[in-house]
Amino acid sequence: MAVEKSAFLSCISVDDLLFGKDGIKVRSSAIRESPSEFCPLLMQIEFMPEVKRKFSSAVTNNIINLVSGIKVPFSVDDIKKRYQKNEGSGITPFKLNEIIDQLWTSGIIGIQVIPKSEQTADSFRQILGTPGFREYLAGVKKLYRWYFFEYNLE
Repeated sequence: MAVEKSAFLSCISVDDLLFGKDGIKVRSSAIRESPSEFCPLLMQIEFMPEVKRKFSSAVTNNIINLVSGIKVPFSVDDIKKRYQKNEGSGITPFKLNEIIDQLWTSGIIGIQVIPKSEQTADSFRQILGTPGFREYLAGVKKLYRWYFFEYNLE
Protein backbone atom coordinates (compact mmCIF):
# COMPACT_ATOMS: atom_id res chain seq x y z
CA MET A 1 0.00 0.00 0.00
CA ALA A 2 2.60 2.55 1.08
CA VAL A 3 4.93 1.46 -1.71
CA GLU A 4 2.22 1.85 -4.34
CA LYS A 5 1.21 5.28 -3.02
CA SER A 6 4.83 6.49 -2.85
CA ALA A 7 5.46 5.27 -6.39
CA PHE A 8 2.35 7.11 -7.61
CA LEU A 9 3.30 10.33 -5.81
CA SER A 10 6.88 10.10 -7.15
CA CYS A 11 5.62 9.40 -10.70
CA ILE A 12 7.61 6.17 -11.01
CA SER A 13 6.60 2.54 -11.25
CA VAL A 14 6.30 0.33 -8.17
CA ASP A 15 9.06 -1.86 -9.60
CA ASP A 16 11.39 1.15 -9.92
CA LEU A 17 10.68 2.18 -6.33
CA LEU A 18 11.28 -1.35 -5.04
CA PHE A 19 14.45 -1.50 -7.11
CA GLY A 20 15.61 1.78 -5.52
CA LYS A 21 15.79 3.76 -8.76
CA ASP A 22 17.18 7.28 -8.29
CA GLY A 23 17.35 6.74 -4.51
CA ILE A 24 13.63 7.42 -4.12
CA LYS A 25 12.32 6.12 -0.81
CA VAL A 26 8.91 5.29 0.57
CA ARG A 27 7.43 8.49 1.97
CA SER A 28 6.58 8.67 5.67
CA SER A 29 3.25 10.25 4.76
CA ALA A 30 2.43 7.20 2.64
CA ILE A 31 3.30 4.91 5.55
CA ARG A 32 0.97 6.86 7.83
CA GLU A 33 -1.93 7.31 5.39
CA SER A 34 -2.01 4.17 3.24
CA PRO A 35 -3.40 1.60 5.67
CA SER A 36 -6.37 3.76 6.67
CA GLU A 37 -6.90 4.87 3.06
CA PHE A 38 -6.84 1.41 1.49
CA CYS A 39 -8.45 -0.68 4.23
CA PRO A 40 -10.22 1.68 6.63
CA LEU A 41 -12.48 -0.91 8.23
CA LEU A 42 -9.60 -3.27 9.00
CA MET A 43 -7.60 -0.34 10.39
CA GLN A 44 -10.51 0.84 12.52
CA ILE A 45 -11.62 -2.47 14.03
CA GLU A 46 -8.42 -4.53 14.08
CA PHE A 47 -5.07 -2.86 13.52
CA MET A 48 -5.34 0.49 15.36
CA PRO A 49 -6.98 -0.91 18.51
CA GLU A 50 -4.20 -3.49 18.64
CA VAL A 51 -1.50 -0.85 18.16
CA LYS A 52 -3.11 1.40 20.81
CA ARG A 53 -3.40 -1.53 23.19
CA LYS A 54 0.26 -2.48 22.77
CA PHE A 55 1.93 0.91 22.34
CA SER A 56 1.49 4.47 23.56
CA SER A 57 0.91 7.19 20.96
CA ALA A 58 4.51 8.37 21.47
CA VAL A 59 5.80 4.87 20.77
CA THR A 60 3.48 4.59 17.75
CA ASN A 61 5.06 7.76 16.35
CA ASN A 62 8.50 6.29 17.04
CA ILE A 63 7.49 3.13 15.17
CA ILE A 64 6.58 5.25 12.15
CA ASN A 65 9.86 7.13 12.49
CA LEU A 66 11.76 3.81 12.46
CA VAL A 67 10.64 3.17 8.88
CA SER A 68 10.11 6.72 7.57
CA GLY A 69 12.57 7.54 4.80
CA ILE A 70 14.33 4.20 5.14
CA LYS A 71 16.02 2.89 2.02
CA VAL A 72 14.03 0.49 -0.12
CA PRO A 73 14.57 -2.37 0.24
CA PHE A 74 15.76 -2.41 3.83
CA SER A 75 16.78 -5.17 6.18
CA VAL A 76 15.95 -5.89 9.80
CA ASP A 77 19.52 -4.76 10.57
CA ASP A 78 18.67 -1.33 9.10
CA ILE A 79 15.72 -1.06 11.49
CA LYS A 80 17.90 -2.23 14.40
CA LYS A 81 20.50 0.47 13.61
CA ARG A 82 17.78 3.12 13.59
CA TYR A 83 16.42 1.69 16.83
CA GLN A 84 19.84 1.88 18.48
CA LYS A 85 20.11 5.56 17.52
CA ASN A 86 16.77 6.19 19.27
CA GLU A 87 17.14 4.05 22.38
CA GLY A 88 15.24 6.58 24.47
CA SER A 89 12.21 6.18 22.23
CA GLY A 90 10.28 3.93 24.61
CA ILE A 91 10.66 0.92 22.31
CA THR A 92 12.29 -1.98 24.14
CA PRO A 93 14.37 -4.61 22.31
CA PHE A 94 11.63 -7.16 22.94
CA LYS A 95 9.05 -4.84 21.42
CA LEU A 96 11.18 -4.37 18.30
CA ASN A 97 10.25 -7.87 17.09
CA GLU A 98 6.60 -7.16 17.86
CA ILE A 99 6.83 -3.93 15.89
CA ILE A 100 8.31 -5.71 12.88
CA ASP A 101 5.52 -8.29 13.13
CA GLN A 102 2.88 -5.52 13.23
CA LEU A 103 4.41 -3.81 10.21
CA TRP A 104 4.39 -7.16 8.36
CA THR A 105 0.82 -8.00 9.35
CA SER A 106 -0.41 -4.56 8.30
CA GLY A 107 1.24 -4.88 4.86
CA ILE A 108 3.56 -1.94 5.43
CA ILE A 109 6.68 -4.06 5.05
CA GLY A 110 7.34 -7.16 2.98
CA ILE A 111 10.10 -9.54 2.01
CA GLN A 112 12.34 -9.27 -1.03
CA VAL A 113 14.05 -12.43 -2.27
CA ILE A 114 17.15 -11.85 -4.43
CA PRO A 115 18.75 -14.92 -5.99
CA LYS A 116 22.49 -14.56 -6.63
CA SER A 117 22.55 -16.41 -9.95
CA GLU A 118 20.26 -17.49 -12.78
CA GLN A 119 20.60 -21.10 -11.60
CA THR A 120 19.44 -20.09 -8.12
CA ALA A 121 16.58 -18.10 -9.67
CA ASP A 122 15.46 -21.23 -11.55
CA SER A 123 15.49 -23.22 -8.30
CA PHE A 124 13.56 -20.46 -6.51
CA ARG A 125 11.04 -20.31 -9.34
CA GLN A 126 10.22 -23.99 -8.77
CA ILE A 127 9.85 -23.45 -5.03
CA LEU A 128 8.27 -19.97 -4.86
CA GLY A 129 6.32 -20.00 -8.13
CA THR A 130 5.44 -16.85 -10.01
CA PRO A 131 3.29 -14.85 -7.54
CA GLY A 132 5.31 -11.82 -6.50
CA PHE A 133 7.95 -12.51 -9.19
CA ARG A 134 9.59 -9.69 -11.14
CA GLU A 135 12.23 -9.83 -13.86
CA TYR A 136 14.35 -6.79 -14.68
CA LEU A 137 16.82 -6.11 -17.46
CA ALA A 138 20.04 -4.34 -16.45
CA GLY A 139 21.83 -3.98 -19.77
CA VAL A 140 22.21 -7.55 -21.02
CA LYS A 141 21.95 -9.03 -17.52
CA LYS A 142 18.65 -10.24 -16.09
CA LEU A 143 17.83 -9.58 -12.46
CA TYR A 144 15.22 -11.64 -10.65
CA ARG A 145 13.25 -10.63 -7.56
CA TRP A 146 10.31 -11.94 -5.56
CA TYR A 147 8.29 -9.59 -3.37
CA PHE A 148 6.02 -10.96 -0.67
CA PHE A 149 3.68 -9.19 1.70
CA GLU A 150 1.43 -10.72 4.32
CA TYR A 151 -1.65 -10.07 2.19
CA ASN A 152 -0.31 -11.77 -0.97
CA LEU A 153 0.89 -15.00 0.65
CA GLU A 154 -1.21 -18.12 0.46
